[in-house]
Amino acid sequence: MFDVEVCEAKRVLWIRFRGELAEADFTRLDGLGRDVKSAPSCDVVFDMTSVEKVDLATEFVARHGELPQAFPDRARIYVVPQDDLKLLVRLYAAYQASRGWRSPVIVQKVEEAFESSRSALPTFATLKPRNGRRKPVGHPRHGARARSRQHSLCCGRFTDLIVRAGPPGGGC
Repeated sequence: MFDVEVCEAKRVLWIRFRGELAEADFTRLDGLGRDVKSAPSCDVVFDMTSVEKVDLATEFVARHGELPQAFPDRARIYVVPQDDLKLLVRLYAAYQASRGWRSPVIVQKVEEAFESSRSALPTFATLKPRNGRRKPVGHPRHGARARSRQHSLCCGRFTDLIVRAGPPGGGC
């Protein structure tokens, strides 16, 4: 299971996995990746900090490593504090490198990920299905002030998603 959040001003997607990490999660992400081909490219942070169980076969990781990334000119940063999961991410990175693609960066903490993407921890907004409940997400440091200034906008070809964005003018 995962949530996707965006900081449009800094062009960063934050994909936060939680609970069980399964092949279906990556299949769903691959579909989203195909939908954003015409959207502005973004750095992507794959946050696996809250993953409690991993149900990924090494064969799946190898096959997935042969797929090109959605935003070839942008950074992919994996936050992986768990040693067993880190091995699978390193396997994935090796397959990416063997295809001549840019390898993802692997870090242990979220703060390191945003240092790698040259961003302070920005205020993110949650991508939600159009028929789902929209819930603003503000950085804890900004609290209700940031949430009260959020507005809706569309992002690229995420036609089935609503984006709750940060303050007008790109104050992420």
